[in-house]
Amino acid sequence: QGTFALTALGAAVALHAGTPPERLFLQQVSTHSAIVKWRGGDAVNVCFSTKIKDLSKRNWPRCVSGVETEGGHKEALLTGLAPDQTYFYSVGTGISAQQQFRTPPNSNKPPRDGNTHILLVGDSGTQTETSITGVPNHLGEAAEVLAGFNTYNAANGGEPVDLFVALGDNAYLAGTDAQWQGAFFDIYPDILKSAPVLPTIGNHEMGNGVLLCEQLRACDALGVPIGTPVAYGGISMSADPASFDGDDDDFLPDADGMPYLSIFSLPTAAETGGVASGTEQYYSVNYGNVHIVSLDSQVSARDPGQRATMKQWLEDDLASNGRDWTVVIFHHPPYSKGANHDSDTADTGRGGIDRPQWDM
Repeated sequence: QGTFALTALGAAVALHAGTPPERLFLQQVSTHSAIVKWRGGDAVNVCFSTKIKDLSKRNWPRCVSGVETEGGHKEALLTGLAPDQTYFYSVGTGISAQQQFRTPPNSNKPPRDGNTHILLVGDSGTQTETSITGVPNHLGEAAEVLAGFNTYNAANGGEPVDLFVALGDNAYLAGTDAQWQGAFFDIYPDILKSAPVLPTIGNHEMGNGVLLCEQLRACDALGVPIGTPVAYGGISMSADPASFDGDDDDFLPDADGMPYLSIFSLPTAAETGGVASGTEQYYSVNYGNVHIVSLDSQVSARDPGQRATMKQWLEDDLASNGRDWTVVIFHHPPYSKGANHDSDTADTGRGGIDRPQWDM
């Protein structure tokens, strides 16, 4: 009966629905509030309720107008929520059973079903990855990984994802807004509608660095002389997010800055628990009996002063934390071995690109 009602409601609403957003995702879901964020489409407000049928009622009172934010996004702060409760929400006239989320329980308790279900992806932004000559080389692979998770999850209870954690390099090659769309929002739309995303900054979130074309094979492929500067994603060593360069040819910072920081609305003032960091580059959140800390191993870590400030904040945050579980995420591993990233030579090889492995 419940399934039939949702299907009928969805079909009825679709006849009158406006243009849907191109990206829709959740941020800062806490025991009593949540942020719904979107871009594109003609929606101007968000309505919410514990019952999906309420959202189709004329003059339903629990609606919030979206406010303009960076990068052409809108966001609506939903307040007055109850802990450990599932909420449905509509964006404009768009109503869908997939547009739901669960608030965490109060204090240091697991949700009613006994656990917090976390999906973590890292280096997942390969849908928009190309070779140095611009040829796509990993099309469809991220979608295959997601399909594998969905198959596994369905065979093991089908529990909804509570938190979606992105471990960096989630938009290749340079972390541009368009690459975030193609490699992230177009790959995970259903999960992003129903679980808050907690990201961290990887080297490919920080745009291009300059590579001198010294390898004959690469120079030949590009058709440029040896020694020619080439902009290449993921090799920036800047400690200033304002230096983000997503263009391939001008070697200048982009006017709009780092897309990662304009796309996400991350807690800077302990809005969802922990200690206030004062920056979106690193932060912490609580979700029931889980405390998650996101550190910045790409930008803040490259400057001794910023790194010391982040370290002191981390110590203060951990000292104040009494949750059963503590999960700390950052992109660069302290130890690695391979052709591209080798912690044994991170301080000297590749011009210092991998130095954060030592510093973290």
